[in-house]
Amino acid sequence: MAELGFDVSVFDPVLPSRRISVSQPGFDTWHDHTLILRHVRERLPAVRSGPSRSVRLSGGMGLTVESIELGVVIGSIVIEQLEVLVVDEGYHDILFGSDIFQHVFDVGSTEHGDVRVSSERKDDPRALAIELYPLDGPIELRRFTEFLDAQRRLHNIALLAQGQVSATAATIDSILYDDKEIPPHLRLNLAWIDSGSIWVTLTSGSRAALTYAGRFFQTGARAKLAQEVAAAQEADNRAQISDAVRSATIETAKAEQERLRAENIAGTYRVWREEALQQIEFMDDLLARVEDPQIRDLLRQKRDQAIRSMVSQPLMPVVRNVPHEPETRSDFLLPPPR
Repeated sequence: MAELGFDVSVFDPVLPSRRISVSQPGFDTWHDHTLILRHVRERLPAVRSGPSRSVRLSGGMGLTVESIELGVVIGSIVIEQLEVLVVDEGYHDILFGSDIFQHVFDVGSTEHGDVRVSSERKDDPRALAIELYPLDGPIELRRFTEFLDAQRRLHNIALLAQGQVSATAATIDSILYDDKEIPPHLRLNLAWIDSGSIWVTLTSGSRAALTYAGRFFQTGARAKLAQEVAAAQEADNRAQISDAVRSATIETAKAEQERLRAENIAGTYRVWREEALQQIEFMDDLLARVEDPQIRDLLRQKRDQAIRSMVSQPLMPVVRNVPHEPETRSDFLLPPPR
């Protein structure tokens, strides 16, 4: 048994943005499963119990205990779902067993999406995080940069439509393509880029424009739930996550992971592309606020060009985080499942 010299936290798998720090982590590969103390489990009352499991004791004996699925963060490694066993007493609040190695060594795997590397910039709750799945092997750098450039143009169109930046017919192109006349703090920034599937984290001084830029994509199940929780916070309401919402989120996340496997990604991409082209009027509600009809028509043309450019790239985008403020409350009100 040994101390673990890394910061460790745990979280509810359906709400990964809420992390609970765990003190005195350790590891002992004599155990097959990771163990946590009951007082840690009680800090996540909404997590449901799984099947009972046996903990090995010395002398060949065993003890039947509760099992649950938690998300775990070890240093910079995030494990989205890990089965752990709940015990009443022990020296360590969490004791990692031999099961942790099969997860840690799976970081970056394209086959499984439940283990990844995290960082403060990558998982900034105020940023837009998009995971991009290439359709077929390596992607040409030109196609990747065209995708990001289209995203930047949509962001800049949102800035213009909201009146945060002024334009004339003569300056629209320089604003959209070169960021001219846009103050530095309002420009779209690339805060992080990862490999495997491509994880892109984008930041901007305009949260509204950043949110609009991400509304065009499918939003992952856990990101949707985090967005609902953030909205509930802003409304100053409180309640627990219902079992129905929890079950729906878990099932949606599992189905999503299956669709994004290499053998299924092409079909998933075709569905997204067809749906995306059918909603070409995306942002019409925002552009309708532009008073000058010439500017409004130009922005619609530029929006259509950006959308067509984006969906023509061989990348399947999934939103992993929608910009919101860090959570401060412990209870939330979520809308009833539809």
